[in-house]
Amino acid sequence: VYTNRFQLYEQDQIYFDQGLNTFFIDEDLNGDADYEFRNPEFNFLQFRSNLVLRWEYKPGSEFFVVWTQSTTNFGDLEKKLLPSLTEDLFGDSFDNIFLVKFTHRFFRT
Repeated sequence: VYTNRFQLYEQDQIYFDQGLNTFFIDEDLNGDADYEFRNPEFNFLQFRSNLVLRWEYKPGSEFFVVWTQSTTNFGDLEKKLLPSLTEDLFGDSFDNIFLVKFTHRFFRT
């Protein structure tokens, strides 16, 4: 039942054009591409970090400081993991967000 779920192509049925970054498929082997699709490989890199400091200066009253840092990039598929992280991800600029929150409880119950 599930024997025809995918098709394995022979070497003469599939061609990859690096300049176009596209695969061409010739199913009927007539020399003309029957269809094409772009190379599905990618290397998506993302780093997110949060630092939260909380101080309860009296019962029910708190002071928060939050720092969030993030960066996103697409890496080079030819690089190994460590060079890709250091050059493509951490070599890029970061987005920094700072948040300060202050709560105070005025009445005790």
